Amino acid sequence: MQYVVIFEKGEESYGAYLPDLPGCVAVGETLDEVRTLIVEAIQLHIEALQAEGTAVPPPTSIPVLMDIELRVFHKSLNVAGETRSDARVASEGPALR
Repeated sequence: MQYVVIFEKGEESYGAYLPDLPGCVAVGETLDEVRTLIVEAIQLHIEALQAEGTAVPPPTSIPVLMDIELRVFHKSLNVAGETRSDARVASEGPALR
């Protein structure tokens, strides 16, 4: 089986989790460490499910990387005519590649 693993970089560490195995997570100081730890976590998680007699969820997540172009509105006029910074971000629409 192949599961999608999501890796995230935090301020001081890295994390990993699997959308298809809720509760299966790992945290490490480096990306290499969290890769090793998530493999162990997956094995332990699946073993625990099997020991409980619970079905192991099949992988259903589909990894897709999307390029998204954003257009930012920097300034606009309000009703009184004063210039203000506008934090709205509008998407030009996702582009799948």
